[in-house]
Amino acid sequence: MMTEKNQALLEETLQKSGVEADHTQLVLGMGGAGIRLAEELAEALGRMVQQPVTVSAMDSDSCAVQPGRNVFLLKGTLPGGITGAGAAGDRRLAHLWMMEQLEALTRWITPLMQLQKPLDIWLTAGMGGGTGSGCLLSMAYLVRHVTADMAGVTLRCCLTMPGLTSGWPNLVVKQLETNSRRSVQELAYCVNLPAADQVDHQLDNRPLLDGCWLRDSSEKWQPVGGSREALGELLARTDSSC
Repeated sequence: MMTEKNQALLEETLQKSGVEADHTQLVLGMGGAGIRLAEELAEALGRMVQQPVTVSAMDSDSCAVQPGRNVFLLKGTLPGGITGAGAAGDRRLAHLWMMEQLEALTRWITPLMQLQKPLDIWLTAGMGGGTGSGCLLSMAYLVRHVTADMAGVTLRCCLTMPGLTSGWPNLVVKQLETNSRRSVQELAYCVNLPAADQVDHQLDNRPLLDGCWLRDSSEKWQPVGGSREALGELLARTDSSC
């Protein structure tokens, strides 16, 4: 449950992003932290827009699937034959599973893109874990590909950094720090970057993301930009957050 302070900070960030009250809103959560943030975001958007907010999710942890929620479950096996426990914080595994199931994932996501236009799509993920940070950018490219011929589609993302505690094992802290730095580096490179010439001409020279905001461990929201200066500042905040 969000505190009143957290709610106010999130709604202030959404207002700065230019949310239009008459636009249809679709929130796609990825991974455990991303799904929790999707619920927060949907609640905040619901107070700002006139139409119902649609929420869907993708995860690799069968134990985290909520009853009644539209979730695409990435099916994979961890080293040692363990199944159903997510990607165990390994973003490489999550991305591999996504690529292996890309056809099924495309079939799942395509109907969601048929919502009434103009359509604002929000991707949510945690930068420290495996599923969300491993699949975020590939999901963004997939959404852009599926909506290439559609007018009135905006793609943004809201992300969270892990809040680390002194009681966590050093190995876990190191993994979260590594995931966060790599995720942020990739993300800052892609925000506002015309991707058509490098990836897919169907993107029609649109930026991969129309906007991105990152919430650090102090609950403050920061915009993510694509310049070297913005990347340096963001990585500095990442170090202080982790």
